[in-house]
Amino acid sequence: MRRNHDQDTYVAFVDLVKAFDTADHELLIMILEKYGAPPNLRKVIKRMYTDLTVVLKIGKSVKEILQEVGVRQGDNMAPVLFLFLMNAFA
Repeated sequence: MRRNHDQDTYVAFVDLVKAFDTADHELLIMILEKYGAPPNLRKVIKRMYTDLTVVLKIGKSVKEILQEVGVRQGDNMAPVLFLFLMNAFA
């Protein structure tokens, strides 16, 4: 159809493997502010991602690891937050 109207077509492929794992927390808050998210909502989300730790348990050994990037997988808000990040680059 585009050829019939002498229009160019462009395609971009984006590799989203591990995309949820690599989302930057500070960038997320800045993007939410850019899109007009209320300050109280941004504050709650920022608290959710400040000093976020993951507990790794193997046998009797337990280790806490600071999670400095990535959205909280399994959290109902994670897909929405990730969409804000992706939309900022669209």
